[in-house]
Amino acid sequence: MFNLVLKDILMQKKSTKDLMIAILLNFIIICILQFLGAASVYILTPSIFAISLITSSCGFGERNDVDRMINSLPVNRKEIVISKYLSSFIFLIIGIAITILFASIIKFSGLSHINRFMNLTDIIIVSIFTVVYSCVYLPIYLWLGYLKSQLINKVLNYFIFICVTITVVIVTLIDNGTAKDSLMNFVILPNFELYMVMSFLCCSIILISISIFTSLKIYINKDL
Repeated sequence: MFNLVLKDILMQKKSTKDLMIAILLNFIIICILQFLGAASVYILTPSIFAISLITSSCGFGERNDVDRMINSLPVNRKEIVISKYLSSFIFLIIGIAITILFASIIKFSGLSHINRFMNLTDIIIVSIFTVVYSCVYLPIYLWLGYLKSQLINKVLNYFIFICVTITVVIVTLIDNGTAKDSLMNFVILPNFELYMVMSFLCCSIILISISIFTSLKIYINKDL
């Protein structure tokens, strides 16, 4: 299973030139988003990064017939499905790590408009959107394949983007202290972040379990 996850990660490299272009592009995006506030950098950037990697890994696998080759090997289909979810988790970590690295470089450069570092709330919000996307998209991808699932994927991407944008606006208002009193009073409750973490973990476990079960039912019985 480790090799299957590693395969999804290594497929993102393509070439040294493409890798350097991708890194530079993400750095430029963060440089631009910093003018919109810290929430734009710490929530929008890693969410888009992680979701893009998940989608591209599925697309690359189908275009190069990787999944068919894997199924010709003595590999359990259950392991293939689980590896897709593990890869999504790794892509989430990569997205967060790169965002923190680039944002820190900009912040310490003295030219930064970012007034804070990434916090636990940002990480939880990014994780929520990535988990929701993965849990909805992967069963659809495993059922229809990459090409046939693209229309649904576009709708899902627009929906996620709108939700992320609304969340960024809300978090920015909270950061600036201009949100409504009811919202400000809610976020300053004792142990607010602890409740967020516990709620996120409970909901994620339920959602991921349902998604994996659905994906297994689809993929194990699928003709390839």
